Amino acid sequence: MSILCSFMHDPTPTAYYAAIDLLLYVSASCLTLHFPGLAKTFSGIDPALATNISSSGGLIAYSDATWRRPDHHGFNMFGFVIYFMGAPVCFTSKQLKVVALSSAEAEYAAASYACRAIVFVRNVLVDLGFSLTHPTVLCVDNKAAIEIAHNIGVTSRNKHFIDAIHYFRHLVDHRVVLPSHVLTKSQRADGFTKCLGKSPFKEWLRLLLHETCFLDTH
Repeated sequence: MSILCSFMHDPTPTAYYAAIDLLLYVSASCLTLHFPGLAKTFSGIDPALATNISSSGGLIAYSDATWRRPDHHGFNMFGFVIYFMGAPVCFTSKQLKVVALSSAEAEYAAASYACRAIVFVRNVLVDLGFSLTHPTVLCVDNKAAIEIAHNIGVTSRNKHFIDAIHYFRHLVDHRVVLPSHVLTKSQRADGFTKCLGKSPFKEWLRLLLHETCFLDTH
């Protein structure tokens, strides 16, 4: 949707047919969100974080971004998904309004946008009476971005970063968010950042929604 909307100022026949394909996929899809009410830790997560996640009702987030494939403005795509009690409760796929000069900067900025949604979800849970005593685990598949979030100060790698994306570092410093590295194969936000082929897309959906059966779409 984010990619298609970027063509609204100058639509093309290709964009039109892509929109039709998207509507056909949505109308034919049997996919639904399932809330199992489980607070278990997902596969691919550091086992040392299991207690942190389970005590928070399974609250965990994933953020991801692309790099080297920007649009004509220099913007990349990013996405994130937040789980609670075993199901996605917040997710997005948008253009990253930062011209990233490295993959670390793109991932760091994406994590910062995810942090804003994490704070919102945490505030809603607190308002509903759910106690949160641990920081929320945020899974990122870029170790350099995690290191930048942990190291307060200016370095040659981040001296050009805009202040807005340092919100990630601020929440890490205040123990609201706890970043953790995950492999790309365990990155549940991966499909929000790029167009996948049919087979990789189905595999990502299984990872994202824990589904075992999907409709074939054409």
